[in-house]
Amino acid sequence: MDHIADLWVDVVRAMMPEAEWRMSGRVPSMEEYLPIGEVSFAIGPIVPMAAYLVGPELPEDVVGSAEYEEMLSLVNLSGRLLNDLQTYERERKQGKINSVLLLADPSYCGSVEAATREVRSVIEASRRKLLRLVLRDGAAVPRPARQLFWNMSKVLHLFYMDRDGYSSPLTNAIDEVLIKPLQMGRRREEDQLPGRVRSNQN
Repeated sequence: MDHIADLWVDVVRAMMPEAEWRMSGRVPSMEEYLPIGEVSFAIGPIVPMAAYLVGPELPEDVVGSAEYEEMLSLVNLSGRLLNDLQTYERERKQGKINSVLLLADPSYCGSVEAATREVRSVIEASRRKLLRLVLRDGAAVPRPARQLFWNMSKVLHLFYMDRDGYSSPLTNAIDEVLIKPLQMGRRREEDQLPGRVRSNQN
């Protein structure tokens, strides 16, 4: 619980500079943005909650290890950059900071096209590095937990494959698969209740 609470604190602290940049209109450098944007993507508190429930127990020295921190950082970084690729046009209108927009500045890549190529290159390199950590022998982090990081990376790539997955038809597909069957099952159970019980519930 302490570990997860600390990760949430890190996320909130990372969101503060982003809010300050937006309110003040100050544009950070890419070197300033990435460490903040990586943490504020907020995968940090999500993966460990699942990791604590799969496979062998994760002691504090494992979740505090450099290997665990590196895998978490790589997933966060990929997720942030995947998000930035699909949202930079909207975020430009909203006045938000985005790695594609920062790299499109003449002092970096100089164009959106060059910036998107650079971001994709970083994402691919991060993914390869994560896969090497997941597959290597003699790792400190148990294999089921390492696999969880890789699975989260695959989910993020699916979500941001063509568009922002959080505001796309993919969310409707998730509703169709997960939410609606649960609602239908509940209705069937209610329909099978005796009329007297149903009327009492109403």
